[in-house]
Amino acid sequence: MGQDSTGAQPSLSTRDDRRVRSYLRRLEILAPNVRQDEFVSNGIPALLDLQESILRLQIEIQKDIAAAKQRRPRDANTHLFVEQLRNVRLLSRTLGDSLAWVTLLFDRQVIHSLYQKSPVPIPSAMTDSHHGTLAFARANTRAEWGLPIVHDITDILRVGDLTFMRPTGGREPLAEYRTFELKVSRVGEGEVDASGKQDVELHVMAVSNEPFPDIAGQIATTPGESALAEPAARRPDRRIDRQMARMDVARDRKNAPFHELTEIGTERIFTLKLEREPEPEWGKLRAAIRAARRNGYAYFSLDGFVGYALFYNRNGVTGEDMQSGGLAEDIRRTVMHEELGPRNSLTINQLPALDDNTPATLTLPFFLWKVPRNAIRDLIRHRLVIMAVFNSGRMEKLLKDAGVEVRPAEGGKDYRSFEVVVPLSWENARGEYHMGGPWDEMVAAVREFRHPSAVVMRVQAAARIPDHLTAQQLIAGANETPGPEDAAAS
Repeated sequence: MGQDSTGAQPSLSTRDDRRVRSYLRRLEILAPNVRQDEFVSNGIPALLDLQESILRLQIEIQKDIAAAKQRRPRDANTHLFVEQLRNVRLLSRTLGDSLAWVTLLFDRQVIHSLYQKSPVPIPSAMTDSHHGTLAFARANTRAEWGLPIVHDITDILRVGDLTFMRPTGGREPLAEYRTFELKVSRVGEGEVDASGKQDVELHVMAVSNEPFPDIAGQIATTPGESALAEPAARRPDRRIDRQMARMDVARDRKNAPFHELTEIGTERIFTLKLEREPEPEWGKLRAAIRAARRNGYAYFSLDGFVGYALFYNRNGVTGEDMQSGGLAEDIRRTVMHEELGPRNSLTINQLPALDDNTPATLTLPFFLWKVPRNAIRDLIRHRLVIMAVFNSGRMEKLLKDAGVEVRPAEGGKDYRSFEVVVPLSWENARGEYHMGGPWDEMVAAVREFRHPSAVVMRVQAAARIPDHLTAQQLIAGANETPGPEDAAAS
C-alpha cells in the first residue's frame, strides 16, 4: 500500500483496527471446530450451528466492506481497511471450504464435480434463502439424510445449495451424496417486535436429480396439490433448467466410475484412480515451524523441486523480515540446478494461497494442515508466512528420469512451457497421450507439501489407459474426449 497525499503511510483508525481484530478473533475461535476430531464429536446440530456462525461472519464482513466503500473521501486509510476486510473475508471463505472438505470425506472427485461456474457473491444481509436453507438442513438431520453442508459458506461448492453426505458403513463407495437446489419464498409474516425481530413463514421447494431418502418418499411423490409444487400462476423459470443442467453434469461427474469412458454432457471422460499417493510432508513442516518460531526463519526443500521458506515475527511478518532471511541463498543451493541451464524456471507462491483461482481453491485448505493450532493462529494473524519456490525445469527432469517424454514449447520465450508425452502400448497397437505441462498437479503438490513424485505418479497414470480400454475404444471417443482425468484416491 502506497503513501497518501500527505506522504504518510496509510494506517487504520482505532475503530477500524478493532473491527478487523474482532473478525480475526472470531476466526480463531471457529477454526478448531472444522477439524475432523471436533467435527465428529460435536454432532449434527453443532455442525449446523457452526455453518450458520461462519455464514453470519461472512455476511457481517461483507456488510462492513460495502459500508467502507461508501465512505467519503475514499482515502488511503479506507483502502487499507477494505483490503484487510477482503483478506479476512477470504479467510472466512477458506474456513467454509475446510468444513466442506471434512463433510465430503476429502473426496476430490465429489468436490471437483461441484466446482463449476462463477463464484457466488456474499450478500450484506441474511436473506430468506439463507434462513430457508438452514431450516431445511436442520429439519432433515436424520441418519437417512446424512450430514449436510451449506454451499453458501464455501467457495468450492458452486452447484446447488445443499449437499448431504450419508456414509455407507465402510463399503465402496464410502458415502452417498445428494445435492439439492432449494427455492425459498416467503408466504407469511408477523409484526416486527420492539427488538426488530419478525416471525416469517417460508415455503421451501427442494429440487434434485438424485433420489430422495426413503423417509422423504411420501412427500416427494404425493400427487395433486403438493407442498413442493410451485404456484400455478408463476411463469416457468428458465433458471431452473440451467441449474438442473449443471446439476446433471455434477451428478454424473461425482458418480463417474473409475477406469471407464463415461459420457457427461457434451464430453466423454476417462477417470483414473491412484491406488497410493505420497502423503504431505507434515513432519518436515512442523519441524520448520518450530525452527522459525525460535529463529525467525527456517527452510526445507523436497527433492530439488520446491523449497519452503518460513518467516516468523510475533508482531506480524514484514517485508524487512522476508528480506533478512537466507531465502535467496537457500533457493540457489537447493532448487536451482546448473545442469538445467536455461530450463531453470522458478515460480513463487505464498502459502496459504488466499486467491480464487482453480488450483488454489481445489487444494487442501490450510485450516486442515496437520500442524499445531497455534500455527494456524499465527497464519491467520500473519505472524507466520510461508513462501514456496518451485522449479518447473526440475520437474521436467524428474519426468524424463521416470520415462516420460518432455517436449519444450517451440519458439516460446517462457521456459516454463512444455508438453509431456506418455507412451500407450497394446498387444497390437501403439499410441501416445499428449498433455500440457502438469501445472495444476505441480501447484497442488506444492500447496499440499507433497513430494514431487506425486506429480510424476499422476502423469505416469496415463500409461495405464491400455489396461482398461482397447485402442479401438480410445479412438472411438478421442474426438469428444479432452483427455483422462485423474481423480486421486482419498
